[in-house]
Amino acid sequence: MALVCSHLLVYLLFVPFYTKCDFVGEPDLTKHQIVSPVLEEHKCQRFDEDGLRHLGTKTPYRVVANADETPPAYEGCTPVCIAGVVRHGTRTPGVKDVDRMRTTLGKIKASLFVPDSDLKPLDFHQDNTRGAICQSEKDRIMNWKLTLESEEGKTLTREGKDEMFKLAQRYQRRYPDLLSRTYSNSTFLFKFTLTQRTEQSAKFFTAGLFGKERSGQVWFPEALDKDPILRFYKLCERWKEDVKNNESSKQELIAHKNSIEALSMTRQISRHLRLNYTLSYDEVNLMYVTCAFEVAWHKEQQSPWCAVFTKEDIQILEYGEELKYYWRDGYGFGVNYQQACVLTRDIFDRFESSEANGQKALFYFTHSGTLLKLLSHLGLYRDIFKLKHDITKEQKLARNWRVSYIDVFGTNVVFVLYSCSGELKVLTLHQERVVQVLGCPDGDLCPLDALRQILGANESCQFAKICNSSHPGHYEL
Repeated sequence: MALVCSHLLVYLLFVPFYTKCDFVGEPDLTKHQIVSPVLEEHKCQRFDEDGLRHLGTKTPYRVVANADETPPAYEGCTPVCIAGVVRHGTRTPGVKDVDRMRTTLGKIKASLFVPDSDLKPLDFHQDNTRGAICQSEKDRIMNWKLTLESEEGKTLTREGKDEMFKLAQRYQRRYPDLLSRTYSNSTFLFKFTLTQRTEQSAKFFTAGLFGKERSGQVWFPEALDKDPILRFYKLCERWKEDVKNNESSKQELIAHKNSIEALSMTRQISRHLRLNYTLSYDEVNLMYVTCAFEVAWHKEQQSPWCAVFTKEDIQILEYGEELKYYWRDGYGFGVNYQQACVLTRDIFDRFESSEANGQKALFYFTHSGTLLKLLSHLGLYRDIFKLKHDITKEQKLARNWRVSYIDVFGTNVVFVLYSCSGELKVLTLHQERVVQVLGCPDGDLCPLDALRQILGANESCQFAKICNSSHPGHYEL
């Protein structure tokens, strides 16, 4: 039943991103001696379903949701408790991102489609491989206006509410004995951070479990600004000093932005849009992020910014996302994931006391930073090579670390405790699919004692020592 992590990602590779629509004219790509900057109108690029799978951490959960609700069954074993760590559902951008979208993209839109006579021929011969965009693309971009459900930054959207509601229902159908439709304070525990998006995610998740009316009876503990379990890294000084606020964690992303392929991409896109100047990587990335957000919000409507990109462009921008999160929250530095032992220790402590206190389910609603550190703590999606800007193309294509799959909106890691002839064992799921924690015995179920030992989720988890900024630990692994 267990799936090898890398196999879960095969569907991401080698699938066409785009379908073609009607076009007028086509450039002669066999002629390289271009003396005029006049661009012929090129084939329209329509972002298709596969493009959804490469939108980084802004990918909507519907792309990875598991429709198979078959209850896992293991001979001689009975599920006795379930614990989930869930990233909030699809949200709106932060206030700063909204301002950038409106100002920067507004300026780009106003600069589009200058007359051919005004186009600069500089480097044009190097980058005329895709031609100018077609009329339908022009019209959609010119008519684009950022529309938000809420002007407040980072709030849960309708899509995010739907993600949480349906996720709860699927888990309930898999584990009806643990997730009954009858709520009790002693049976269930739900916690969220001090943010609107996690609070609303928790409330719509409980609505999926108990129904919208009965979910109003659910008790939630007071949310904390810096929750030591749900957002432990906010209290880790060593991580903040040596990773988050340290240029060393950004070096690979910066090098990627300045790579030959990234610079070529920005020139190509600038010419495709008929701009009289070359866009920066950050400006192109803002189009990518806007594309991702708008696709996540609207199931039936495409963002006009998505059609700007080719398959190769998306791969370059997606890899920038991989580098950012790999070094900040993943395997780039040991402190990133070592500190996550406080989370697994909390869950496993609750597992061991569940029989005595009658608790059957606990769900924590939190953020991308928590989920990525937890996944790395579990040894999932680790590559045999470090992710760097200059690894080979083959390595990039074969990598396991893909935030477009492992850290989408609504990402969830769920642990299910089983009693197997008196022995406690744990099943681990990610995105509703069984995964095997590195170091556990073969098979889906891992003995709880062994799992604690493997993860250091016991008395050996010394958060204060791990996160002491003066501790001379070996940071990079």
